[in-house]
This record gives sequence, structure tokens and C-alpha cells, in this order.
Amino acid sequence: MNESTEPGKAIPPEQGSRDELTETINLLQASGLAVADLFNLFQVELRLAAHDTKRLLMISLLILPVLFLAWIGISTMLFWLVFQQTTSVAYGLFAFTALQLLALFGIRLQIKKYRRSLGLPATSKQVKAFAEGVRRAGTQSTDT
Repeated sequence: MNESTEPGKAIPPEQGSRDELTETINLLQASGLAVADLFNLFQVELRLAAHDTKRLLMISLLILPVLFLAWIGISTMLFWLVFQQTTSVAYGLFAFTALQLLALFGIRLQIKKYRRSLGLPATSKQVKAFAEGVRRAGTQSTDT
């Protein structure tokens, strides 16, 4: 029977330090892999955010032509139709303004949609999970 496995025998100090060293090396390797994966995720998400930035810019540039075309075309037609039906300029102007606000609201929704990806949500989630894991590992190592 091995001396270190016999009941009542103490583990030699050098073997305990080797076990701690092995655990530390394994933890450092796992941390290195996690950081490398996190960096890869950051790069991929940054590329996606760059593409969405281009889309956001294009949609932002569409605001002026959409407003201009709505002003000239549909809004004028709507104003005229409301005015003909009600013979009230006020109702026609209300319909005209409401249409402009609806167009702005739709464009704003698209801007919000693409802006969300600029915050790198998956990378942020992984950083929080990694930090929580490190925090847990720190409390477990001090507890033992």
C-alpha cells in the first residue's frame, strides 16, 4: 500500500504544494482560454456593429428625402382630401402634420433597432459572466 494513501498518514508538504501549483496552472490556462474566447467574441461583435453603423448612417441619411417626399407628395394630397371632405383648413393641417410625425416615428424605430447592436450586448454579457466566475473562484479558494 502507498504511504500517502494509508489512513492516518499526512500528505507530504511538497505534494500539497504540487497540487496547488497544478490547480493554479489549470486555472490560469482556463482563464487564458476564456479571455481569448472573449476577445474573439469582441472582434466578431465589433465587425457586426460596424456593419450596423453603416446601416444606421444610411437610414439617417434617408430621413431628409423621406420627409421631403412626404412633404411634397402624400402630405399635400392628404391635406387636400381632408380639406375637400371637411372644408376645414385646420383639419387638413392636422392630417398633414400627423403624417409627418408618423414618418418620423417609423424612422426612429429603425434607428433604435440598429443602435442596440452598437452596445456589444453579447460581449458585455460574457464579460459579466467571466467576472462572476472569477469572483466565485476567488471566494471558493479563500473558503478552502
